[in-house]
Amino acid sequence: MKNATMYEIDENLNAILLLIERSEDGELPEDLGNYIEKLEMQRMDKVEAICKIIRDAKTRQIGLQAELDRLKKAVEVESNRQESLKEILRLSLLAHGMTPIAGSAPYQTKLFKLRIQNNSKPEVVLPEGATPESMPAYAVRTVKEIDRTAIYEHYKATKELPNGVQLILGNHVRIS
Repeated sequence: MKNATMYEIDENLNAILLLIERSEDGELPEDLGNYIEKLEMQRMDKVEAICKIIRDAKTRQIGLQAELDRLKKAVEVESNRQESLKEILRLSLLAHGMTPIAGSAPYQTKLFKLRIQNNSKPEVVLPEGATPESMPAYAVRTVKEIDRTAIYEHYKATKELPNGVQLILGNHVRIS
């Protein structure tokens, strides 16, 4: 049983416990005691190895998240850079008489043709301090979603749950 899995170790320990429960005197033969000790040591080694894997995975996850955050920031910087450069071009072209009129001649370089074009729809600009309450109903979007926290808080106060809703207390492994 050199490379037994956690499941095999647990299965063997449970089988031994069952044998002990069924024995008449509940005594443990010495060789069985040694075997249980070996199984427990193997189990401890497995638990330790799994905890190391989890810890390493967590460290890697943190590193990957930091890299993801860095890359998201880099994407945002590049996007902002593009928009800033487009705005510089737009203002320069407008300042030099180019208009967003269909059929107007484009500004041409060796590689590119540029023209000012109107957007397909106008931007909606809200007054400063606008709130959903200050707008008419058609201008406010209402999102309906189930609030699990509210259900639990209501249950704690009243011991009542909506039809079909259950509270299930789970568990997890904490490694320290």
